[in-house]
Amino acid sequence: MSDTQRVMLQNNQQQIVNDELKMWSLTGNQRKKAMAALNNDVANMSHRQRNTALADLRTQSDNMRNEYAKQENSLKRQLKAGTINQNEYAAGMRANKKTLQDYVDKASAEYIRLARANGQSTSRIKEDMQAEGLSYSAGMKQLDKLAKNAEKNSKSIAVSLDSLKGKTKDAAKMWNDLVFDPKTGKVRTNAQEEVNKAVNSKDQWNQIKLLKKEGKLSTNAQQMVAAALIENGKWDSMNWKEQKAWLKDGFSETIVQALEKSGEWNNLDLQTKEAIVKAKGKQEMADILLESGAWNSLSLKQQEAVITNKATKPIYEALQSSGQWNNLTLVCY
Repeated sequence: MSDTQRVMLQNNQQQIVNDELKMWSLTGNQRKKAMAALNNDVANMSHRQRNTALADLRTQSDNMRNEYAKQENSLKRQLKAGTINQNEYAAGMRANKKTLQDYVDKASAEYIRLARANGQSTSRIKEDMQAEGLSYSAGMKQLDKLAKNAEKNSKSIAVSLDSLKGKTKDAAKMWNDLVFDPKTGKVRTNAQEEVNKAVNSKDQWNQIKLLKKEGKLSTNAQQMVAAALIENGKWDSMNWKEQKAWLKDGFSETIVQALEKSGEWNNLDLQTKEAIVKAKGKQEMADILLESGAWNSLSLKQQEAVITNKATKPIYEALQSSGQWNNLTLVCY
């Protein structure tokens, strides 16, 4: 895997851990350790460091299995006590199972990366993973999937020069130079920083706006521009029509406009604002809103819009009506 793919892989894993481990009663430190176990700069680690990382991975995987058991027992007690019904119990169990499975799959992928870098044979890796309750096949599927997604995301940021002429073609070349390394043909690891600089350049900003007008920028590219506008302090001076043009979809528009109307937007730091406009889906958006404390500024209808699984809606409504919702971190799947 290239450095660019590795960075994208790590970002993807961090998102999933943040999204899914929230339903468990883990402390912030416990989640950080779980996340760190999945994100190693394998190529730049020594043999000894990779061995330590493998040991950490085993420990964290065991910890996650323990957390799964705790959540399972908690749901069973609640069902028995009558505080949740059978449908709510089933939805909670599905979410609990998915959380563990997703973590174990990613742990399996990371185990393979570390063990391979240490020169272990495939047969040895399979044997050790089986003993640790990890899956070699699931890990390989995860690595293949993430590599394909990373390549797909890389390509989606570029602007095709096919059929372009004149100023539009010049603008497309400028954009591609910003985000791609000509030597490797890969997305620059500092692509966002380059876009940030371009937004502050009158000529380059006009070229970016031209690409937007001509419909040549992908969703990923537009999200990078939105983040750049926020980073440079330009976002807050734009009117809603101008802001809306750079948002991903109607869902993102609803969330940003709600935060602005409530005044909560001004209380968020730059990093959170940028994360909101670049959120890849409802789960990631929910995580960001909950982490920043902005969730409670949304109306009930807006909060419901963030829930991705209708099966969990009855749980959400019960917790909301009882006042327990705001004491939780994340229950949307």
